[in-house]
Amino acid sequence: MSEDGGVTTQLVACPAAPLGGGDPTRRWGVRCGDGAVRWAGLTRPEAEALIDGLGACEAAFADILVQIELDVVLSDGAGPYLLDADGLLVLVVGTHPAGRGAHVALGQPRPDRARLGAVIPAGFTDGWAWIARAEVPAAARIPVLDELAAAHDTAALRAWAVRAKSRAIP
Repeated sequence: MSEDGGVTTQLVACPAAPLGGGDPTRRWGVRCGDGAVRWAGLTRPEAEALIDGLGACEAAFADILVQIELDVVLSDGAGPYLLDADGLLVLVVGTHPAGRGAHVALGQPRPDRARLGAVIPAGFTDGWAWIARAEVPAAARIPVLDELAAAHDTAALRAWAVRAKSRAIP
């Protein structure tokens, strides 16, 4: 157990983590002070490092992603792979023109939706944070990505997220 900024976090087993189906070491997560289990699909060392790093991060738990190493490379030239607080695999696909170390990130697509947005380093080892994200219908993914690429600064990214979420899945 760890106390970070008055919030207790605890390492917990997550035997049903989606990433754990292909890799039995990826069945750990973190229970946060509100009782929610986040980042299901980490290895035990990744989860322990995350708990240690949370105190250095100003982002909300829901916005934090953790860089992970996968035994199988699923894409060539992109990366790193991240795990978001919901346990969704996210791939960093390239830099974003908004600066501040921003990168475009795509969540593992589902048949009916896609999570996408921009991420930045979060201030601790292997930590990243969403600075703008939306969950959009699969059919809207390409136009929403085009709009994301056109957002040239932080204010434009915030405006992009509002527009993208207006067509999004709640």
